[in-house]
Amino acid sequence: MRQWGLAFLICVCAAQSVGAEDVGLKSLSAKLTAIRGTHGVNKMRDAGPELTPIKRALREWVEAQLPSLGPNEDDTKAFADHLNASLKAARLTCAWNDKQCEETTGNYSQEDARGYLSDVSVSYLDFRHYLAVKTNIGIRCGFDESAYIYEWREKAWRLLLQTEQDRYDDKHYSPQNFLAIKVPPTRVAWNEPAPNAPLILTLGYSPWCQSNWQMLYTRLWRASSTNSAPNPLIDDSDELYIGDDAIADAQVSDDDVLIEFEGGSIDGDVLVRPHIRHFLVRGGAVQRIAPVAFDPKQFVDEWLSQLWAESAKWIGDSADRPSLRTWYDRFHKGDIVFGEFDEDGVHRCHADPALWQVGFTQQAGPHNPELTGYFLVRWMAPYRFALVDIRKEKSRDCDIADSMRDNVGTLFPFR
Repeated sequence: MRQWGLAFLICVCAAQSVGAEDVGLKSLSAKLTAIRGTHGVNKMRDAGPELTPIKRALREWVEAQLPSLGPNEDDTKAFADHLNASLKAARLTCAWNDKQCEETTGNYSQEDARGYLSDVSVSYLDFRHYLAVKTNIGIRCGFDESAYIYEWREKAWRLLLQTEQDRYDDKHYSPQNFLAIKVPPTRVAWNEPAPNAPLILTLGYSPWCQSNWQMLYTRLWRASSTNSAPNPLIDDSDELYIGDDAIADAQVSDDDVLIEFEGGSIDGDVLVRPHIRHFLVRGGAVQRIAPVAFDPKQFVDEWLSQLWAESAKWIGDSADRPSLRTWYDRFHKGDIVFGEFDEDGVHRCHADPALWQVGFTQQAGPHNPELTGYFLVRWMAPYRFALVDIRKEKSRDCDIADSMRDNVGTLFPFR
């Protein structure tokens, strides 16, 4: 009798779960159908406020299934496969009949998945202490992805952080596909509670139809169990090159964030270089720290690419700051800083083996003449740099050729 009662209870719970799933899918289907054939206020991305209720309904539908996924489950893929099979069976994805979503205007055709969803992604973070759920809704030239981070608390997955794009004007709308979602290692057993208020970092890029140049969005939060939408500690955007195998990666500790990605260069001969962002986090304060580059040439590239308030932090203590500010302003007189580094390469100085000389010539433009400067950079192991001086003429004391390889490596060798 007791076994029969238990079996009956399991059947009832399963039926309730299926019922909730059906109701959620019907609600999603109605919302998606209503916007097909319409267009959003953001004409470039064919998106608008009508997407936000759909994002919330999709999240609620996924959350209704989460009780079947406890921290003891090893396979989040099976759970995600079930969700995605249900979405496809309900004809809510572009791929339900193997068709591609596209919009045709005259003789021009481009992808536009408005009114459809893409696959849901589910994965554990930090040995099952956290769960990351990513959902997608169609826009022109890609999908607007949202991320939800849950923590296992009180025998259930509780929402810890949500990141959605819900401002659709041209200035603020930045749809993205996530490249990485990172949390610090908790250093406790999987069945022990995770520490309170962890840092959570996301890296995402803006999808578009045809271009290897996109924007990288870097956001960092101090999570809270009482507020799933706190203000970010970091909310940055950088130019991103997605044409290489390794695009971007990051790691996070309790007070430290390290990011590396491929982005633009002021050097017309290379166009692409590795970028490093390293931050120290103390409570709600964030400070950029070394390293900022891998070698003296990349350091000069970074120094000239940043706003003066940032570049001024990487000047040597004994340097003539007013003179360096004058040089900086001269290089920034035009719309952009762009040119070529000295074809002879980087040279080390005889009198001081930690001092390196880097020559850079600014390309002449409508508002600025051609300008050449020789940068003296102090390099302390492993990757600590400081600008010492900028001169009009090349120093004869600095003529020891750099014997290092152009590709000095990566901080993420296994990505």
